[in-house]
Amino acid sequence: MALENGQKTSPPASRFQLGGDKVVPVNEIVIDNSTSPKTVTDRSVAVIADDVTVTITIRDKTADELDSEATVSAALKATGVYGLLHKLQLAGTFYCVNEIRALNSQTLLTVDAFLSALASFAAQMPDAKFRNKIKALV
Repeated sequence: MALENGQKTSPPASRFQLGGDKVVPVNEIVIDNSTSPKTVTDRSVAVIADDVTVTITIRDKTADELDSEATVSAALKATGVYGLLHKLQLAGTFYCVNEIRALNSQTLLTVDAFLSALASFAAQMPDAKFRNKIKALV
């Protein structure tokens, strides 16, 4: 909940009290030490009497964290899991589209019609990298 002065409070609902509950101020501190777009966000909450402080620290990923991500990504690519995940996403999207069409009393799409529509959509995308990724899937 925001007070008239703009300060946040906890609990968030106005006039919310159970027994001895009180509405107390929440102070939010953001410390951004990052210098790159690859970051990690840590969040800690300290409650001292009637004061709640939320500290959010943003830092760059360490070399070990970046190496670990690259290793996992390379292993997934080598095993073909990414292709499988993309196919599962396509299957899920196909299922959802047909569920929506059924709810709207529309005829269901065949797999070929769905893939054709997806390829047509991809052809209209201005981003060539994105367009090529979709073409590779269909």
